[in-house]
Amino acid sequence: MNTTHKPHSQGSAILSTTRVITDTSLIRPDDSVILKNVQKALSNVRRQDLASYSGLKTQELKMLQNSSLLISQVLSIFRQLEITQTLLARHRAKEARVKADSSIFWIVVIGLVSLLLILLFVVLILGSIRRSNKYKRDLIKAHIETSELAKVKEEFLANMSHEIRTPLNAIIGFSDQLINTPLNTVQMEYLGAVRRSSRHLLETVNDILDLSRLGAGKLQLESIPFRFHEMLDDVIIPFKMSASEKGIEFEATCNISGDEVLEGDPLRLKQILYNLLSNALKFTEKGTVSITCGMECNEDVCNLVIIVKDTGIGILPEKLNDIFEDFRQAESSQARRFGGSGLGLAISRRLARIQNGDIFVESTPGIGSEFTVSIPFRLSDKEPVTHENQVLTRDVDFEGRRLLVVDDDVFNILLARIIAENAGMKVDIASSGRQAMEILNDLDYDVIMTDVQMPEISGTELVRFIRSHSRPGLSLVPVIAFTAAKIDRYDAGYMEAGFNEVLQKPFKEYEFLMRIASYLINTIPLPMPGHPDEVLGDRLFDLRQAEAFTTGKTDQLASIVRSFIHSSQLAVQELWNMCDSNDYRGIKLLSHKLLTGYGHMGVTQALPVLNKLESIEPDQCNQDDIKFLLKKITSINNRLHPLLEAELLRLSGIRTGPN
Repeated sequence: MNTTHKPHSQGSAILSTTRVITDTSLIRPDDSVILKNVQKALSNVRRQDLASYSGLKTQELKMLQNSSLLISQVLSIFRQLEITQTLLARHRAKEARVKADSSIFWIVVIGLVSLLLILLFVVLILGSIRRSNKYKRDLIKAHIETSELAKVKEEFLANMSHEIRTPLNAIIGFSDQLINTPLNTVQMEYLGAVRRSSRHLLETVNDILDLSRLGAGKLQLESIPFRFHEMLDDVIIPFKMSASEKGIEFEATCNISGDEVLEGDPLRLKQILYNLLSNALKFTEKGTVSITCGMECNEDVCNLVIIVKDTGIGILPEKLNDIFEDFRQAESSQARRFGGSGLGLAISRRLARIQNGDIFVESTPGIGSEFTVSIPFRLSDKEPVTHENQVLTRDVDFEGRRLLVVDDDVFNILLARIIAENAGMKVDIASSGRQAMEILNDLDYDVIMTDVQMPEISGTELVRFIRSHSRPGLSLVPVIAFTAAKIDRYDAGYMEAGFNEVLQKPFKEYEFLMRIASYLINTIPLPMPGHPDEVLGDRLFDLRQAEAFTTGKTDQLASIVRSFIHSSQLAVQELWNMCDSNDYRGIKLLSHKLLTGYGHMGVTQALPVLNKLESIEPDQCNQDDIKFLLKKITSINNRLHPLLEAELLRLSGIRTGPN
């Protein structure tokens, strides 16, 4: 196309030049030929230009026609596409409407079905909730009824325990007292029958109460250090005697070191062994009963294994599980032949299991049985508690001690009075809590022992009266509870009420005295009313123990006395300072330290005062009581120190020189 338009451009340029020349009139006459040629050329150019323009016009028209045709064809195609798309859209819309209608239908159907299902579920849930609420109400009602029945059962057992054990206490107690009186052979035989029968009845009552407490989960285990050998001796000695009387060999083998100290509940372990050995002797007519003990230790835990074996009647294989059920024996005829309640093994297994152990049995009818007890115990580095009987013979003088016994049962009062007076105590009695309150308003006692269940004012109310009494010294008196209920010696409920400990009925004489003795060690008797100097004597101190320390060297003895005078003055002043600042824990600790010094100096009047100061409970003590005791110890010191100063002068006067 560039080539086509070039001549036209050149012609235009020439025409333009020609015009310029014409306009300037610069052409000369002799140039006319040239001019003509030029004009001719220009004419040709103009014609070509016109022809070219005409051709271009024609081509342009053609192109316009072609363009119009193309546009019309494109528009036709677009219209066809539009029609096709419209038809397709309509078809799709129709299909969509059909599908939408179908979907709506199914949605409505599903919605209705879902609604029906929801309604059904709501109905079912509401019904389930109603049933659940009904079951819950029934369960609560049943639980309340069960709790009430359990409470009634517990109250019944407690009342029956009290009603049975209280007369048993009198029967057993007076039997023990009668055994110490002159009796002929027939009387001894009758008395032996009474004692055996009463103790058998007591064991049965104890078994029933133990079973009840185990079932209710109220049996609490002690955790105290004990030597297995000592515990085992307590168990097997009476059984050796029983086996000898029956003509049966009794063998005891213990592969445990006598130095091993275990931590646990020796009383419950005794109970298990007692039940097993009792059964072994009961069901063995001839042959041997043996007990074998061993222990496997792993670090600080030892697994105690005890095997009780007999050559008795044996047990059928199908009855091996039955014997551990409540009130069950291997054969019903055995209860008639051998006696027993069928509770011993049931209680023993439960006792073993609550201590993370168990009891297993192997038996062959006609040959014998073998019971294996396995219980884990921790090793202890603490020293076991000294046996209670040793307290009586070595440390306590009951002479002149004052005891108040409170009980509404005349036989228990009589029994307690006989035991206490035989030991040398002065005994007052009160048949009710109200009478005891009247007595305590005026008199002092070393120990008070009271029954718990009494009409009008119970033992619990009495001990609260004692602990809250304003009379100095009374609130600190030890109070021991009598009860026929089978509870622990230091039951938490009784301790919180204010008792020092519990003594179960029926009790043995040594148990009665031991409980009292534990509060009288290192103390002196209270003076009798109206005779303040009757028991105390003339001398306020006794230097014999201090003299023994110095082997008769008077200068050393004088040094000890002088040191005691100085230290006791400072100590009493410190006690008063602690009282003013309410430092009762400090008073408790300092009083404990002073006991040794006053004891060595033989100042017996000060010991019960210091004992009471040492036994105070810092969180529960009464400041008036503390001040009353501090006045006593101050008064003793004020009288003591001049006497000791005089003793120092005497010692200086008789000294013969250095030793």
